[in-house]
Amino acid sequence: MFDVFYSTKQEGEGSVIGLLIVKQIADKQNGFIWVKSVPGRTVFMVKLSI
Repeated sequence: MFDVFYSTKQEGEGSVIGLLIVKQIADKQNGFIWVKSVPGRTVFMVKLSI
């Protein structure tokens, strides 16, 4: 999901590069991204160190 070429969208409907950027920021801040997904509902939690 954090691969720049991974997408569940149809071609031309957007990209997943935003998730890649968020992951890179979290990694640099010693943080993490938590994802929970079930059909019809996906939740992301991002935790960053101060």
